[in-house]
Order: sequence, then structure tokens, then C-alpha cells
Amino acid sequence: AVPRRGPRPPFSNAGFALIDESLQRVQSAPLFRVLAPMPDSAPNPSPSDDSRFLSAESLGAAIVDSSEDAIISKDLRGIVTSWNRSAERIFGYTAAEIIGKHFSVLYPPDRKDPPEKELAVAARRGWYEEDCWHLRKDGSRYCGDDIISAIRDEPGNLRGFSVVTRDATMRLELREQTERARDFYFSLFSGFPNLVWRSDTTGACDYLNQAWLEYTGRTQDAEFGAGWLEGVH
Repeated sequence: AVPRRGPRPPFSNAGFALIDESLQRVQSAPLFRVLAPMPDSAPNPSPSDDSRFLSAESLGAAIVDSSEDAIISKDLRGIVTSWNRSAERIFGYTAAEIIGKHFSVLYPPDRKDPPEKELAVAARRGWYEEDCWHLRKDGSRYCGDDIISAIRDEPGNLRGFSVVTRDATMRLELREQTERARDFYFSLFSGFPNLVWRSDTTGACDYLNQAWLEYTGRTQDAEFGAGWLEGVH
């Protein structure tokens, strides 16, 4: 897993609960109705005309199904309970193929931490976010930007989890290429007989080679930040 740069505020459990309920109970009787916009020229509907109204469950399901992000729900055991069209497009599984299976099939077997760990974190603090590698049905991998939220009912009982994930493969590959290039050049500089150091725009040192340490007789930790200035005369 690749840690994010910083935490993101938790999402509303109520919103994810609506998504979950919408996917599970699209055919149920609506609790309330949502007015669908109509052209100004449209005739006024009669009280019995339902063509302008959508049930809350149907509208919620339509929003989830039209999202470009994969939206998935799981029960407390990690069993997939809902699966939108983007999840099918990204992962390659149809809803019929994946619903009822454990969500661990969506991760590569060499994942460092077990996927259940992220559910434990989400259950404890309400949400969890990370960039991590996923496994498609065809065996290929992609990096997903995942946001996992705990779903709780009104009394606060944990009912399951919702996951929103989008393909972040290009961003992660670019980051990894940058890190590999940095490590490559740093390894070249480490053996230089000349003194090599690097600082950021504020003048704080974040790299220096072995020749610098041998010349100054100071440790790397002492030189990092503004410490390197003490060796300049």
C-alpha cells in the first residue's frame, strides 16, 4: 500500500447508507419522492401522473451506477454485497460473478498487509484511505485510490463498509519512476570523491554523499536541515 500525503475528513455515513439501501432495495416502495426537472413548456401534470417523479432508491441507484468511480459495498465479513457498472469495467467482474465473494480476491496475493486490516481501521475511525494495487479478473494489476467508509445505522451499529475507488495507475507509476530515478542518481553520487549535497528551496539539506560526511566528520542526521551550514566557513 502507498500511504496518502495526508488524511481526508470522513464522509457522511448517511450518504453511503443511502447507496447501500438503494442498491439492495430498488424495487421497494419509496419513502419519499424526488422531483425530476421538466421543460418549462411541459404541461402541468395531473395528481395521478407519476412520470415526473423518481423514488429515492431508484435515484440513488442511478447515481451510483452512472459514476465513473467503482462503488462497492461489503458486509462485516468482507463479502461483496453490491457492485456498480464502473466496478465491472475496472475490475472485469460482473455483479453476478463477484457478489457473494470475499473482497480479498480484488487484491494481489503478495500484498504486504492483509486487506482485512483496512476494514478494521475504517471500523475504528469511520474511514480509511490509501493508494494500493488491485487485481483484475484477467490477472492484470492497477493502482486504485481507495476510500473505505464504515456504514452504521441510526443507533450507531456497524452494518458494513462502502468503498469508492478510482484508477490511479498512471499517477503511481509516475511517482515510482521519479523515485527510481532519484535513487539511481543518489547511488551514483554516493561514490563521488567530490562533496555533493542537495537542499530544498528554503536551504534545508535533504541529501549529501559519503565524501561530505568524511570531510566534515559529522553524521548525516546532524547535517540534514540547516545543520550543514555549521560546516561552511
